[in-house]
Amino acid sequence: MAGTWTRGLHFVDDRSVWQVGAPDAGDVAPCRARFGLALTPPATCAVERRRGWTETADAPPRAAGDAWDEARGDRVTLEKARPGAAARARRLCRLPRRGAGAHCAEVMEGDAVTALEDVQWADWDADGRLLVATREGRIEVRDGARPAVTTTPHADLAAPAPAPAEARRW
Repeated sequence: MAGTWTRGLHFVDDRSVWQVGAPDAGDVAPCRARFGLALTPPATCAVERRRGWTETADAPPRAAGDAWDEARGDRVTLEKARPGAAARARRLCRLPRRGAGAHCAEVMEGDAVTALEDVQWADWDADGRLLVATREGRIEVRDGARPAVTTTPHADLAAPAPAPAEARRW
């Protein structure tokens, strides 16, 4: 979860947003012609928050002196509604504790909660399918109502493979 806890910058669609100064070297004009650049605020799971995830009602409030969520990081839970359905995915964005094997995500439908024990990351796609990255390094599409049922993995991230041609150009 290094990216989740990293403070930095992120691209935005609004090209008028540019929250950094001039670089020490190089020209930002080609980038500014296509994207804006915004500061990423210090928040647990900042990337997920930009993708529509919100803190659950039971998440403890951030203390005034805890800008990096160090005091509450193991208790912050985010959720996001499944598009077109009543189900919610809950993403447990928690700082891992030594020796802890807590799951990372669960799906809620009504009062039923199903933990996704083998999942490192999860999110809904626009059609309401549950996309997951497993701890074994696979990307899968799952049935949100029955998270244990998986489709054929779309990608195996554990096996090294050469980058596709489109990844070699900007």
